Amino acid sequence: MQIRPVIEFRGVGKRFAGIAANEDISFAVNQGAVHAVVGENGAGKTTLMNLLAGLYRPDAGNILVRGEPVDFHGPQAAHHAGIGMVHQHFMLVERFTILQNILLSCESSYGLLPQLQARQKVSAICRRLGLTLDLDATVETLPVGLRQRVEIVKLLYRGGDILIFDEPTAVLTPGETADLLELLRSMSQQGKTILYVSHKLSEVLAIADTVSVLRQGRLVGTVGAAETTQGQLVEMMIGRSLTPSAERQTVTAGPLLLALNAVHCRDGRRAKALQGLSLQIRGGEIYGVVGVSGNGQQELTGVVTGEIAPTGGAVKLAGDNIAGMSMPKVRNLGVGLIPEDRDRQGLVGALPVWENMLLGQLRLPQFCHRGILSGAACRNYVAEQVRRFGIRLASIDQPVCSLSGGNRQKVILARELGRQPRVLVASQPVRGLDIGAAEMVHAQMMAAREAGAAVLLISADLDEVLELADRVGVLYAGRIVREFRPGELSPVEIGHYMLGGGQAVKPQ
Repeated sequence: MQIRPVIEFRGVGKRFAGIAANEDISFAVNQGAVHAVVGENGAGKTTLMNLLAGLYRPDAGNILVRGEPVDFHGPQAAHHAGIGMVHQHFMLVERFTILQNILLSCESSYGLLPQLQARQKVSAICRRLGLTLDLDATVETLPVGLRQRVEIVKLLYRGGDILIFDEPTAVLTPGETADLLELLRSMSQQGKTILYVSHKLSEVLAIADTVSVLRQGRLVGTVGAAETTQGQLVEMMIGRSLTPSAERQTVTAGPLLLALNAVHCRDGRRAKALQGLSLQIRGGEIYGVVGVSGNGQQELTGVVTGEIAPTGGAVKLAGDNIAGMSMPKVRNLGVGLIPEDRDRQGLVGALPVWENMLLGQLRLPQFCHRGILSGAACRNYVAEQVRRFGIRLASIDQPVCSLSGGNRQKVILARELGRQPRVLVASQPVRGLDIGAAEMVHAQMMAAREAGAAVLLISADLDEVLELADRVGVLYAGRIVREFRPGELSPVEIGHYMLGGGQAVKPQ
């Protein structure tokens, strides 16, 4: 039986403010296939998927669905054509029940009898997929993995048979990721067509039949997943092979630099966030923290850097209790921060690059003498850091907001590591970065470790933590519930602890 394309992109182009996000893209997606779309940040993946989902309209070329050209004027038109998109940030109303969220915007489901019929239809979809959902549970009570399944059922209820997934495993535990991939395989076998956008190439090769690679808005090529490797995909994505990782240097553990002892604190809503958290990190060590988002990651960063005053316990830097000190004092004592949100927490967008790189340092003797700032000293230092960290820019006087995400992150790295911190807190340090930029960030963190710093790495990416960390702590409900060294636990076992399958442990 001949397999026919259900989707065709023919010379598709899209421009924003005169800049091409997509240009002359052509490839086909077969009925019932899992077709992955990969590329660096800014390669045009999400723009292309938004064109298919009706969020944008192409400026050039045509999109064909089941052999017919389409011109969607909005997402509703795409829904009528059987196309739906599961976004990375779920589009659910937290206080509504699962059934109410599924029926939302479906006018035909209003009234008692239509809702009874809708409940039966939703239940049938769940049975067909092997899902167990309490349709009367409110979304706010659900773990992330189940919320994602609600999104999927919502699209299937609307008649979707072409489903787009944008970074679907970014916030899932290893167990939830495995369950999702199994669900997608089942849906594909039932004739649903899946478009899968992800940075995680191991997942792409595990789930996809075919992979299309974009680079700088253009299609580099489409390959069979079984006939390619991660290395080949990376080379197609960035136009070169990744630099082989330098051999991990053995570093003799130094003195105890950071110790949290039974720390308690509350979040912005006055709810308990950290509940007796304890951990220890020595110089020359990377301590990775993994956990489902919302279990105290932000508050852990805050109490170490001085942003949040703990309500109990001690935070010790080289033996001195810094709990309750201001951020400037903590920074001056040798704590550096790569914040989770680089634009809101790490940079002042309207200020030039050179000022951002020297935030909090302008009073240091090397830049200021008797209250007079040395412009030459500032500019020479910043120019050297730009060279050292490979920051791509036109001028150190341009606003930092005009740089790419990767280069903005490098400005933060240059600022924080230039101070030679004793403790470096790195929260989601490569979130949103492409492979090349992430490679550089990781290299700099390893260099800080080798220079004797204690590095606290907080990341939602388990692979990142297992690759970089010397020891790992699993954070659940504001406590470290398990500590281990990479290789001691399987991803499924780690996921078990991330979901609360353990008790708090004493720091090693």
